[in-house]
Amino acid sequence: MTITKTFSAAGVSEPLFVRSGEDFDYTTVAAGGFAETAFLESTNNGGATWVTVLSGIATTIASTRVRNYDAKPVLYRFRCVQVGPGFTGTLAITLADAVEDVAGSEFVIGSGITVGAITEDGIRADKVTAITLAVTGNTTMTGNLAVTGNLAKTKVAGVRVSNASGYENFLNVSGDITGLAAGAKTYGINVDMTRPITSDTTGGDIDDAGLKIRIRNEADGNTAGNTIRGIDIQARNHDAGATLTNLNGGVIALQTDSGGTTANATALNAQTTLNGTVTDTHLGLDVRTFRQSAGVPTLEAIARLRNGNTTGTGVASGLLITSEGGAPSSILNAIDLSGALITGADVVLGNGCFIYSGTAVTRAAVRADIGGTAPIGSMYISTGAVGTTKPNTYIKVANATADTDWERLVTQASD
Repeated sequence: MTITKTFSAAGVSEPLFVRSGEDFDYTTVAAGGFAETAFLESTNNGGATWVTVLSGIATTIASTRVRNYDAKPVLYRFRCVQVGPGFTGTLAITLADAVEDVAGSEFVIGSGITVGAITEDGIRADKVTAITLAVTGNTTMTGNLAVTGNLAKTKVAGVRVSNASGYENFLNVSGDITGLAAGAKTYGINVDMTRPITSDTTGGDIDDAGLKIRIRNEADGNTAGNTIRGIDIQARNHDAGATLTNLNGGVIALQTDSGGTTANATALNAQTTLNGTVTDTHLGLDVRTFRQSAGVPTLEAIARLRNGNTTGTGVASGLLITSEGGAPSSILNAIDLSGALITGADVVLGNGCFIYSGTAVTRAAVRADIGGTAPIGSMYISTGAVGTTKPNTYIKVANATADTDWERLVTQASD
């Protein structure tokens, strides 16, 4: 822990807690013709009385280490007093506890040289390019582990304990989410990376990622039914009676800040690359809803596209389907609803009119099929016909709640 304070008036700093037998460092920086005096003080009775450790401090003092030889933990602080009629200059102070190695935690290589240790703040590496920590059996580390430095060579090389069955994790993060107050956010794994302003790229083939996952299959005799996933995520409102406002399986977002320029911005890029044989199904995106409860949400859709722009113009397309060139990239059916059990309109147009499909061949049958609520201008396309070999198509012309609300469109055999 580090305590800092700049005295521009008489007062005291926050205290630093130091255990018995441990060290701390202090510094002072006098500026602006500092003409007052300061004291380094200590207490081992919770502040009931303070004892002067160093007095008459009025100049800059480089980092100095002090050990607590008291049998008890001690609090240390700075106190500044005004000498003359007015306070002159400033005195900046720091109190910082020295990072101690955890007893018996040293990493020692075969030659007997210590190359690192677990400290109170994390792991310390002593100028080595790699540390191998072999763990046999179950090992538990309690508390916060902070690692500072370049860990490009740090690896988790997992090996299953049993190849027969059961769940096993090469790296497991688990814990209780106990935050209560507003703003108490908990993250199982947090990746926070920045390309600083001093690191302009000099080549175009650079691809940075906060998280990179690669998983592959090389077994050539798997039993049918096996699955391999690049990533498997589930968010769950678990027990009966559990309540929650928002439940999201995943949130993928991008943001550009004012003043920056980006050529292409895509929140989610899903791509399949097939160089081998796929025998049954090839899908770029598969979205499935699976409601098993009796309750029906107020709003329910398999997918929703939203435009939330607040400035400029609207977007050009709500859904844009393109081919990237040549016959192999052609699309047989841009939108295929043939496998859907549609109980209302196939399409709701921007003006509110509906487009229906069905097999009705009379106006009465059309009204019986879809009811009487469709807006004027709605269309019914049928695969059936009566009195002609041409399929019947109807358009709604009135709202009298009668068969005459619908009229059949007549086709003509000419250009």
